[in-house]
Amino acid sequence: MSKLMDKATNELLNLVGSSDPTPGGGSMSALAGAVAAQLGQMVFRLTEGKKSWAELDIRQQKLLSLDFASLSTLAFELTQLVDEDAAAYNTFMSALRLPKDTEAEKAARSKAMNEASLLAMETPMQIALKGLAVLRHLGALGRYGNKNCLSDVGVAAYLAQACVEGALLNVRINLPGIGDEELCARTKKSIAGIIKDKEELVTEVTKVVNERMDC
Repeated sequence: MSKLMDKATNELLNLVGSSDPTPGGGSMSALAGAVAAQLGQMVFRLTEGKKSWAELDIRQQKLLSLDFASLSTLAFELTQLVDEDAAAYNTFMSALRLPKDTEAEKAARSKAMNEASLLAMETPMQIALKGLAVLRHLGALGRYGNKNCLSDVGVAAYLAQACVEGALLNVRINLPGIGDEELCARTKKSIAGIIKDKEELVTEVTKVVNERMDC
């Protein structure tokens, strides 16, 4: 399969709506996060060099510049994860189709499915963590960014929220296929922490966006 991100927009959307299970929710969560990061970059570019930029102190300008650099990296990484999540799912399906006629085949299939479930869990976990990182780099843009772009910061925050929540759903659905109970328990604890951080960050970003829009 060719890279999903190399496809035309309409082709990708049609593929998402087809009977093919990939790209699915995990890939689209990664895409939402990548779009959020790109929107953040756009806001920076529409802030730097403008009158409002000159009114910021050096510390604030540096903070925004660092956020821009981080968002650039995150956008690239999340774009890569669009395909990686689809590949992880395909790996699981390949394991599911392995023969199971003999005891040896059953054991090999069980091992392959456990490893595939682990991969299918780890990939969306990466997506969720990167979506959370996108949120962390939107706060300063909400506080200091071009006021005409505040709605874009808000949209970016909600897209990053969808990225995190969607990816975590894909983590959870793969947990039953993992035989390591201790790992599953640690993962569930990590999920709870990510959700808490996500809620705090979304509230923080949207609060400052709404306050500045109402001024």
